[in-house]
Amino acid sequence: MILHKRSIARILGHLMIVTGLAMTVPLFLAALGGNPQIIMGFLIPAAFTLAIGATLSTLYRDADRNITVKDGMLLILLSWLFISFAGAMPYLLTGVTKSFISALFESISSYTTTGATILTNVSGLPRSILFWRSFSQWLGGIGILVLMRSMLPSTFERESSILSTETEAINTDNISFARQSTARLIYVFYIAMTVVQVLLLKLCGLKWFDSFILSFGTSASGGMHNYSDGLLHISTPAVELILAVFMLLSCINFALYVRLLRKETDRLRHNTELKAFLGIAAGGMVLVTADLFIHHTYATLGESFRFGGYQAVSFLTTTGLSSADFNAWPSFSKMILTVLSFIGSCSSSTGGALKVIRVVILSKMVWRSFTTRIHPNAVVTIKTNGKPLPTNIANSSVAYTLSFFALFLAGAFLLTFDPVSDFQTAFTASGAMLCNIGTGAGAMGMYAEYHAFSQPAQLLMCFLMLAGRLEIYAVMLPFTRSFWREKI
Repeated sequence: MILHKRSIARILGHLMIVTGLAMTVPLFLAALGGNPQIIMGFLIPAAFTLAIGATLSTLYRDADRNITVKDGMLLILLSWLFISFAGAMPYLLTGVTKSFISALFESISSYTTTGATILTNVSGLPRSILFWRSFSQWLGGIGILVLMRSMLPSTFERESSILSTETEAINTDNISFARQSTARLIYVFYIAMTVVQVLLLKLCGLKWFDSFILSFGTSASGGMHNYSDGLLHISTPAVELILAVFMLLSCINFALYVRLLRKETDRLRHNTELKAFLGIAAGGMVLVTADLFIHHTYATLGESFRFGGYQAVSFLTTTGLSSADFNAWPSFSKMILTVLSFIGSCSSSTGGALKVIRVVILSKMVWRSFTTRIHPNAVVTIKTNGKPLPTNIANSSVAYTLSFFALFLAGAFLLTFDPVSDFQTAFTASGAMLCNIGTGAGAMGMYAEYHAFSQPAQLLMCFLMLAGRLEIYAVMLPFTRSFWREKI
């Protein structure tokens, strides 16, 4: 086994510097509040993280820039663990929670854009904490290492596959986020989209702080909010429309935005995943709206569309920011929302779950199996974007889907041992964590509150959140014997 430990340490050092600098933003808000405990709660972890980062960066500044696939997987896992541990420190030091596991849960939930919380009375939390929850999910939206690639090009001087696990669930568009120019374009668009959303929400009458919190949540598909009653506190039809539009925009493959910025518009019109994503979104909105109207859940068709359509978009994009209590809806609507949450967003976007492209590929493979059953000698080619799909991508889609549902069932089984979990709660919680949506039926409710779960259950859910965000392999493989023995 060959590991470039010095190279890994150097990049981790750069990452810790970025994390420490990110903490200075809520530190500024804490200073404005004037509470010494809150100030120290951000000052200590920011200084500690910066010191660790500077030490590692200095000691290993001359490390080899080569990063192998094995190095990349281990680096991605360590990177997310490091930032999650660092991000948990403010929750402990400010006193919002006394449990390290609960603080770690909150941190991982933010960075992985899951949007679940163990905190109670969210409205009463300091603004600096509320901002840190949302800001950290915004940083994790595209990927921490993609952010570093765009800010610190010297960190990855030689192109490698290091970023593919973090950003490219399955790449059929032939654009790699590992390229510096691509990473910068992605973050320019990501920032611009967030700023535009902030301004539009402000024009709708929201406060600046509320506009930033909601924009961070929808741009990252995270759904963190700053009120105990969530979106119900400030919801209007105009606000919901803006949020729904930007949820959809955030969950379109960001490689397509690169194509758009480069004026390669032909690729957009023929993109299989984009057409499927928009079709699934439209179908989900229509089905839920019709079900709510037929069952007279709401008085008018307009109201049914407002709440049903919004919830369908929120679940499909795995944002989980709810504007209505869907637990009181008819069973058919809840089933549609559950299916949408498992399908998820497009590949290489801020959303989670299986990804639309995998669903498309699996559907085409199933259809091909029916065709060849009738016509055994027929040669049926699976195509995406108008081109034949490589066999390795089709096989990896099947393998990942099986791994995904195996992990989902294992998580649900283990959660049934938790005192707070009934059958529905265990299954919903496991799916919500693995799909990085947070909200769901059962004990957690529409506000994605997980404080009732035991500490072991919260630790298990931390693992599920990371596995869902990092496409399972980066989390699972380092714990296998073959990973350390085989030369990969």
